[in-house]
Amino acid sequence: PMIRDVVTPGADKDLSRIRANAFPVFAPTGQFTFRYMRYWIETGHRRAEVPLIPKQLAALDALDSALEHHNHIHTFRMAQGDQLWINNRCIAHDRRAYAEAPDQPRHMVRMWVKHG
Repeated sequence: PMIRDVVTPGADKDLSRIRANAFPVFAPTGQFTFRYMRYWIETGHRRAEVPLIPKQLAALDALDSALEHHNHIHTFRMAQGDQLWINNRCIAHDRRAYAEAPDQPRHMVRMWVKHG
């Protein structure tokens, strides 16, 4: 398991909560899961005072390299009114920076959907 900083808005972010927020990047728990946010892993380890060891950093570098390979990337443009629904536990995703039109500010709604 790798420690991840607590990023949920409004959540308690004390040191014990951060240290307890640890999970593997890949896990075959009933359904295969993939949970990777390198920035928050590095931040969590730093805040928990548990340094990542060289082998862990090398593994994260290798994963980043694989994720950034052009054969593993699907790029598309979203238009006004588009919605994107993804399962954060099995789909790696990112976005590029964007320029917001001054007369049309972006409206983003974030939600968590629990199934089952």
